[in-house]
Amino acid sequence: MSPPSRSSDEPRSAFGGSDEAHNFRLHDLVASRTLIDSSWYLIGRAEGILMERHQLTDDQAYAWLVRAAQELDKRLVEVAAHVARTSPPDEVVVDLRD
Repeated sequence: MSPPSRSSDEPRSAFGGSDEAHNFRLHDLVASRTLIDSSWYLIGRAEGILMERHQLTDDQAYAWLVRAAQELDKRLVEVAAHVARTSPPDEVVVDLRD
């Protein structure tokens, strides 16, 4: 059985698909990368806040975020966003040190 024929005027990508499909995949990759970058920025910001408020190391702050996310059954970035939104230090009432 032979592959379906393509019309000669349908554009092809260097990757074997149509240009439109390639552009769609490229857009998805860029959007994913932007989301990942913004998530890591937010997590880093929350780490910095915890480090400053509670004199934690970066590893301790990250471990606290991970533990809180697991205990609350939330995504890490959601917990980080909550920490970043809170401004008064006394709003974080959990003992952060092991």
